Amino acid sequence: DLIANGQLGWVISLVSSVIYLVRLLTTPTSLECDYSSDGFCVTNLKLNPGSPSTCPHGNSHLWAWREDAIFTVLAVVLGIMTQAKQTAIVSNVAVILVHGLLHKYFDDANCIIAEQKGLALLFANIAYAGFTALLSYVALNQADLGKALTVIGTIAVTLVTSHLSQPAQGYGVSPIFMTTQLLVSFLGVTTPLGNAKMGYLFALPCIVSIIELRFCCDGGDPGFFNKIGGHAWYDFFLHIAVLSSYFPDDKPKIEGKVE
Repeated sequence: DLIANGQLGWVISLVSSVIYLVRLLTTPTSLECDYSSDGFCVTNLKLNPGSPSTCPHGNSHLWAWREDAIFTVLAVVLGIMTQAKQTAIVSNVAVILVHGLLHKYFDDANCIIAEQKGLALLFANIAYAGFTALLSYVALNQADLGKALTVIGTIAVTLVTSHLSQPAQGYGVSPIFMTTQLLVSFLGVTTPLGNAKMGYLFALPCIVSIIELRFCCDGGDPGFFNKIGGHAWYDFFLHIAVLSSYFPDDKPKIEGKVE
């Protein structure tokens, strides 16, 4: 019984992540628009025909950075209040804060990834791979699979994500959402990762990612999702799911397995 075992939320997360994968890899470029920039649905991105786009102060990358900063503080406060393990607090803070710094970078860079070559491209790839590895390692480590599988899984997810995110692939940074969502939801279904309420809460950003991909654009114009805040909603729901790890269920998610 999926509900009794606390698996239903994780199954919804996994199914949503598979839908996102299929949608991402099969979406015709004709359905995309410049407001869906580098894998993000960017609210208030200003297009300047013949010139580089600009990103006014009120854009979704800035909003995401600000809410991530708040969630970072909450990760510390709630961790202390619930007497969580120090490693759990550090992991949650790192995941949320680095995520926010990525949005801060985009806000400072007019919300686009500038074309990079040489050492600049190498540094960007190393930083991106490092962030992917951090997310993957934290998820695999919490699933308690052992050091060997954790390291192997982290390397595999990082390599696949980095390859699919190269400029020649045309997906921007969308692959990091695809691979990490698939990883976390798969671990949620097959291991004692997290808890039942986390499964339901993690389903929300997985569903939002599909909405972002499908409804950011309306032809060549901003779609309804772009108009209501864009990618900032993904961060909002994702970090709520992260913080729910501080509040375990009263009983194990899977019979016979306790966190």
